[in-house]
Amino acid sequence: MRRRRVPAASAIVAVVVGTTTACLPSMTDDSNQCNLRVDNPHVSERQRKLGNLTIDAKARVECDMSPGTHLVTMTLERLVSGTWLHRETSDPDQRIPGPGKPLTYMVAVNECVPGRWRATATAQGKLKGKPFHFTDEKQSDIPKAKCEVGR
Repeated sequence: MRRRRVPAASAIVAVVVGTTTACLPSMTDDSNQCNLRVDNPHVSERQRKLGNLTIDAKARVECDMSPGTHLVTMTLERLVSGTWLHRETSDPDQRIPGPGKPLTYMVAVNECVPGRWRATATAQGKLKGKPFHFTDEKQSDIPKAKCEVGR
């Protein structure tokens, strides 16, 4: 499904209500937009099958045209007594997404602690010479049963 485009060239960020997709700068009324979507943090089923209990999250960026520069960083945090505790930050990723070339980014932490987790992705760069900066996040609850071996 194609997301609604940001109509104004001056718009830096627009959030499409009811989705996790965010629109980065739109330079024209009908093209040149990037979409960033962060998935819920979750226990990695792939790692679980290997006997490892890790929590990870992914983000996906799709662009109508390749930005001149593009940098994505992701973080994972856990809520502890009302405060977000930083657990992991991904290495900065400078790959450039383009038309028909969406990119996926990931952050993972080698621990499995039940509770509220937050994944954040930050994308920044330049599109048609104009700088952009956007942060999107997703939260989820990791149940105790998911963090037990053999479940």
